[in-house]
Amino acid sequence: MDIFTLKQSIQEVAELTATAMMKHLDPSFDELKFKDACKFAGTRWLKWHIKEGNIQRIRKGTAKNSPCYYSRTEILALKKAESEMAKILN
Repeated sequence: MDIFTLKQSIQEVAELTATAMMKHLDPSFDELKFKDACKFAGTRWLKWHIKEGNIQRIRKGTAKNSPCYYSRTEILALKKAESEMAKILN
């Protein structure tokens, strides 16, 4: 493993850990509206994972038209899992 790959892996884990800690301290930090989640993860990527059921929406309220949010931590963890899987398969 070269130094660049090691540095990138450490940064990804640190980002995921920091996001999980922020979720613990301030749960509203973790919640992203669909528009913000698309900016954060990419529209095509997010829509595909929602369709596949890999990312769950979080409803704010019980009404049918209550807003849906997506977890920043869940998105980051899924992106990390995909990158690790790609490394294993290659």
